[in-house]
Amino acid sequence: MIPALCFSQSYLPLQDNWEIPSDTSIKIVAGNYSFSDSSKDGVIQITGKQNITIDGDSVSVSGMDMSGYMIHITNSSNITLRNFDLISGYYYAFYIKNSDNITIKNCNLSWNKVDSTGWIVIFDGAAEALGGGVFMNSCSNSVIDSNTMQYQNDGVALYNSNNITVQNNNLSWNTSYGIRMYETDSSTIYKNDCSHINRITDPSDCAAILLLNCSYNNVDYNDFTYSGDGIFLNDYETYKVSGNSFTYNDCSYSPHNAIEAVFSEGNIFKNNIASNSNYGLWLGYSFNTIVDSNEIHNNSGIDADGGGGIAIDRGYNNSITNNSIRNNSNGIKIWEKGSPISPYTNTSYDYQIENNVFYGNKYAIQINTTDSLTIKNNEFTNNWAGVYIEGTVTNDTITACTFNNTALFYIENYAADDIYAVNNTFPDDITLISCKIYDKMDEPNSGEVLWNPFIAGTTTSFETEPSVDLTEQPSVWDAYFYVEDAAATSISWDTADKKEGNESLFLDTESGYDVTIHYFPQDDKIASWYLKQEDSLSFWMKINITDPNNPYGVQDAFIRIGNSCGGYYQYTNDYFQNINPHILNNCIDQWVQFTIPLVGDSTWKRTSSGEITNFKDINYVEINVDVWEYGYEMWVDGLMLPFYPTGQKKSKIQDPLTSLTAYPNPFSQSTIISFTLPEPTLISLSIYDLLGTEVASLIKNEQLHGNQEIEFKSTGLAKGIYFMVLQALEQKLVRKLITAE
Repeated sequence: MIPALCFSQSYLPLQDNWEIPSDTSIKIVAGNYSFSDSSKDGVIQITGKQNITIDGDSVSVSGMDMSGYMIHITNSSNITLRNFDLISGYYYAFYIKNSDNITIKNCNLSWNKVDSTGWIVIFDGAAEALGGGVFMNSCSNSVIDSNTMQYQNDGVALYNSNNITVQNNNLSWNTSYGIRMYETDSSTIYKNDCSHINRITDPSDCAAILLLNCSYNNVDYNDFTYSGDGIFLNDYETYKVSGNSFTYNDCSYSPHNAIEAVFSEGNIFKNNIASNSNYGLWLGYSFNTIVDSNEIHNNSGIDADGGGGIAIDRGYNNSITNNSIRNNSNGIKIWEKGSPISPYTNTSYDYQIENNVFYGNKYAIQINTTDSLTIKNNEFTNNWAGVYIEGTVTNDTITACTFNNTALFYIENYAADDIYAVNNTFPDDITLISCKIYDKMDEPNSGEVLWNPFIAGTTTSFETEPSVDLTEQPSVWDAYFYVEDAAATSISWDTADKKEGNESLFLDTESGYDVTIHYFPQDDKIASWYLKQEDSLSFWMKINITDPNNPYGVQDAFIRIGNSCGGYYQYTNDYFQNINPHILNNCIDQWVQFTIPLVGDSTWKRTSSGEITNFKDINYVEINVDVWEYGYEMWVDGLMLPFYPTGQKKSKIQDPLTSLTAYPNPFSQSTIISFTLPEPTLISLSIYDLLGTEVASLIKNEQLHGNQEIEFKSTGLAKGIYFMVLQALEQKLVRKLITAE
């Protein structure tokens, strides 16, 4: 940018229809001025001029009727506007067209044209600009720095411009856009506060920043929180390469999308925070896009698509890598459903989903009708469900991923096509792995999940008895939820308000639509409980309805007890069966203890889903409370489950299975399997192949004690990898066996 030339400064009062000559430096006399501009040619007019500085220190100007402009600049160059205390009451404070090398610094341009309601048409050009602080059309090489522009439609509006720097401005609390960019390229948007951009008709396509048909811009380190959208990018029907870069922006707390980029190509989203919104990133019909190293947490919603972390309809060749994807309703959802939006013919293909961490999501990944999608080197922990597949899939693969604890399945394949899913790491209990993969073995119309060979993780550690009180630390609870307008939901421990022990479990949600809390054992263990069917589940509960507009209290609720294979018992006191008010309304504003017979009763109806019998191998308990989109707080304490056979906790034996080895290993004809038992107990020892099929039963229900050895002969077995499985003292050890020629 060319620096302003040095001229002697004139000290003059503000005049109406003031035409400023070139090569001028003016300091306006301090004071409060009022000038309307119904002719829309500007109180100050700069046309075809160069090298002008106007200093408005201690100057306030009111336009009174929200029309016209305080300063109107056309066909000019090297203009500096600075230090105005306040310019308000105009359509735009500054209107600038066909100009370059403009500097606007340290000005307060607030309280200009504002509309708090009404839908915004994002495709409108410069002629339909909405009003606000600064308007630039067909400008270049300019700087807007350290200004305040609030409480109006737009903070800054850039049309058909390039090489504009917008930095360090406070553009918050506007009602349309903090920054509106239309056909504006190669610009820098840096360290601006564009938070709280909303209209009463939320979200109405308002956003902290809008980029419509814009390319090669750098948008970095901005505050885009609490806005209709954080970032909204759209290149519909332009077919141009976008190539924008968005890094280190906080786009959270949007009732719509933290980041929305649709019909666009080649954008980069890196190191942003896209959390606590309906969707973290909505990228429909986008392609050649990079989503890398972002924080994508706590996104959920109750729209038709359910909300979540990342959603892409009919995109292709997109890379999703190194992201932290936690506690969303859907971690990643990629699909192709219904007819494409004209004139586009996109299908979903060529995705790379690699090196992400998925923790505590309801569904970590959902895919529907995709081609050549690669899921690789990701970590899945404490998700309600892992990878869910449906529709038609071609050449999709899941490899080198680590699957830890999950409530339902690691991989669910409802597509008719096979899924190649080898060399993933699972907990090393082979029967558990087979149980947690849902495919044609469970549903004949589904394709197969080809999961062998796999990599055995650390020795599976089972929690064989539920804690006396599951609502005491170090138990682990997660919340899975769909909520209205991405309302905040959190789960924690409360040491002050409790009924038993050291603390109670505390849930706080601003919108109580379909919120579930789910128990996981401590230390990454897998629960495998055997409950007494004739006994009861009991817990204390207290609820505080925090939304004063809620006329109903609790509308619906259920308690589930489930196993590792997707089966569960569900207990409901059903509003839809005309049991109203719901029984949980008894605990509003007070602690109440509930007791539910595990066989069910007239108050708590029991239903079942999947394969579950006799309360064996119970893996979790969860509680769902629905207050139909209203906020509430809930405390749960003293949650107890009776386990077999006595209901009294046993003394624990430290490391009861001290060894399970085979020598030689690998072996050609036979090997000696050795193990040690610290006390007499019934045991079983079997050999399984990679598909989880038992190929040999060596010991079955025999009472043994001490050091044991048994010979295993590989007669009739093909060369390959097998597993020896020892079960005793309510524990299970799995070790690999390798047969060789």
